Amino acid sequence: MTTPTNQKSAPTVTADHTSTHWAGGQAQLTNSWCFAAAEAIVQAGFGGGTTQAEIAHIVLMARGMAQDNAQHGVDYFNAVQDLFAMNGLDDTSWASVGALVTADQTLNGYLRNSWGTPPLTGRTYTGGGRLTADEIITTLDANGLVMSGNNIHWKVIYGYRRYSDGSVQLRVYDPWNGTAALQPAGTVTGSMQVSYRVTA
Repeated sequence: MTTPTNQKSAPTVTADHTSTHWAGGQAQLTNSWCFAAAEAIVQAGFGGGTTQAEIAHIVLMARGMAQDNAQHGVDYFNAVQDLFAMNGLDDTSWASVGALVTADQTLNGYLRNSWGTPPLTGRTYTGGGRLTADEIITTLDANGLVMSGNNIHWKVIYGYRRYSDGSVQLRVYDPWNGTAALQPAGTVTGSMQVSYRVTA
């Protein structure tokens, strides 16, 4: 006769929430554009239609305007200004110059290899460093989205699942491989160096 053993039951789900502003992910279009993909995802969630190329253009133009030639920022800025003048364009926005930049092998190369910090044009957000799981959950409960970055990559946090043992998993979208997954909160926050809590 065997003696029954006490088995600990698995924790149960006590809360499961996805931000209502999560509209789905999109994979980054170049190896460098995780920042652009992350912002494009957030913009789409809040009703915007900004493309990854436009976001990269905004970042690279700002770099050039600041006379920062990292990633050929100044070269790109000056060349775009020339396109603007030579073609009688309304301005240097992506809507005006995008087709010409794309058609120019050098400029398109500068753009596609650029990286930076999402500008979050038109959005309401709070920027900072590493967040706690509770800070992330507070943002998600308010139906915001959280952008998580470090020195090599950006991801978007859009939901969470809480368990009866107090543990939390976060729903994270990774634009590098276009995948979404539940990950332990400690793993997610442990790799976070920069954050944006986007609420509108």
